[in-house]
Amino acid sequence: MIRARNWPVWRSTLTANAGVAALYLLTGWLGLQLALSPGYATPLFLPAGIALAALVSGGARLLPGIAAASLLMNLLIPLGPEPGSARWLAAIAAASASTLQAFVALHAFRRWVAPEIALGRDVLRFLLLTPLLAITSSTLSLTMIGLLGVIPATDLAGNWLAWWIGDSVGMLLAAPLLWIVIGRPRQLWWRRRWLVGLPLLLLTAVFVAIYVQVERWESGQQMQTFRLKSQQAGDLLQAKLSEHERFVYAMARAVNGHGRNMTARDFSNLARGYLEQRPELLSMSWLRPVTQAQRADFEAWGRSLPCGPTSTSASAAPTCSCRRPAPGRAMWWPLSSSRTATASTTAPTSSPSRSARPP
Repeated sequence: MIRARNWPVWRSTLTANAGVAALYLLTGWLGLQLALSPGYATPLFLPAGIALAALVSGGARLLPGIAAASLLMNLLIPLGPEPGSARWLAAIAAASASTLQAFVALHAFRRWVAPEIALGRDVLRFLLLTPLLAITSSTLSLTMIGLLGVIPATDLAGNWLAWWIGDSVGMLLAAPLLWIVIGRPRQLWWRRRWLVGLPLLLLTAVFVAIYVQVERWESGQQMQTFRLKSQQAGDLLQAKLSEHERFVYAMARAVNGHGRNMTARDFSNLARGYLEQRPELLSMSWLRPVTQAQRADFEAWGRSLPCGPTSTSASAAPTCSCRRPAPGRAMWWPLSSSRTATASTTAPTSSPSRSARPP
């Protein structure tokens, strides 16, 4: 039970944790909008600076708010393309690494950097420490993410670099801005709002604007390359289809001109040479229209053909159980002969209503 006399302290701690968590989530969401797919890391991660400034000014009592906000952000914007336990473990690992980085940064700054950062050596230590501290989260997070298989091993190096840059820049920009609001000594940091705060805000805006513009240029260049390659592929496909169309047209004229005298073997020999040179074609078939008036002669010719699907002889086959008459209609398009790319022979199909030479 929380004693009544301790309630103001607890309330102050809870309020501070809630405020830090809300600011962490807001800036984290904004930063992740800059992440390039399929990566997760962003080149500007302001929550790293928020966590640093909050712990240096408010102490370790704000760690729960930072840990909860980091975990919630990673769960709401999960790692990896597929849901599953690995993605949850990756989110927990990333949140733990971010919290550990903030805790290590707290002790490093308390030891080597004065809270007011008034001397040149403190400014230099601040500039040198932040890139070193940013290694903690990027290395630990991506090591666990790589072991879990959430991100392919080939993408780890690029994500690590973006993660490290995002945390480094985030601490350099966001920490001084937050110290202007909550840093101690208050009068010294508040006087820096114009000298330090305004230039940092402008620098952040310029950084984001340049990054967004470069991303748009890169996307436009990739889209232009994609359109060029698509046009080339379309032109090549059109040329191939036009070539096939011309051959089919010439072959159709030859077949129509000599249809009464052409056998299945003749058609096979005619189609084989073209199919062997065109691996994209699987087969060629000969379809001829048969009207109601031509049906009797067509079926008579079909009954004279062998029933076997691989035979090409003209010997009679008076009976065949697999042949059935087609239903009545005004026009039929029977498959008179077919040649596949791997077949050595072709023959009419077994049904007289579907495989026959027109009268």
